[in-house]
Amino acid sequence: MVPYLTADEVRTGRGGKTVVSCLLPEQFHGETRGITASFHNSYPEDARRRVAENWARYGFGAPGPRTG
Repeated sequence: MVPYLTADEVRTGRGGKTVVSCLLPEQFHGETRGITASFHNSYPEDARRRVAENWARYGFGAPGPRTG
């Protein structure tokens, strides 16, 4: 239950509404600063190296080509 609505507002689905923009400020001007979400871009070098070294031991086949 939403604490700021009355029981009648909850029952009828009426009450306050909010719209929130999750855009970053530069996106208002058509620019983005993001990078591709990937294993290579998301983890530090030492973590990537450890995973690559143990990949077969984890039960997976040979790693595929790097993307991103």
